[in-house]
Amino acid sequence: MSQFRKILEEREKAQAQRVVAERAAATESAAAEKAFLASFEDAINRIARPLFEEFVQEVGASNYAAHVLADQDAYGNPTFKVSFLPVAHTPFPPNSLQGASFVLKGVVSDQKVEHAMYLGQRSGRQGDTKRSYGLASINRDVLSRELAELLTTALDAQEGR
Repeated sequence: MSQFRKILEEREKAQAQRVVAERAAATESAAAEKAFLASFEDAINRIARPLFEEFVQEVGASNYAAHVLADQDAYGNPTFKVSFLPVAHTPFPPNSLQGASFVLKGVVSDQKVEHAMYLGQRSGRQGDTKRSYGLASINRDVLSRELAELLTTALDAQEGR
């Protein structure tokens, strides 16, 4: 075998090894993303959903419109949102951005959970926040504190405080 052929064969072998390694990495990444999504969904169903529904019931009992929505963002990341309108005796207008919301988003590519609070475009207050954490952040203590902050901040903003 010539020296040139040997160089070419070594390069072909190295390229084949890179392809195998890339496929293995892609398979591992897909498995990790699938596991993250399953864990996110489990935490939402066991912890967040009951707490968000409790929030909706309690603010509803005080005559505030509220609802829970499971959805996906434009990139296919799962979202779970609770929204309420901080004006008593007022239903949500269709496609309204007026309500205050708290959103949990499973950012699959980073395997993080984004916690976001939005006060709505008419609150007159800059209070929107976004923070990223691990899956363990979907726990009753953290979510209770964040929902309480949403409620207080949105009502204060509505009252002009």
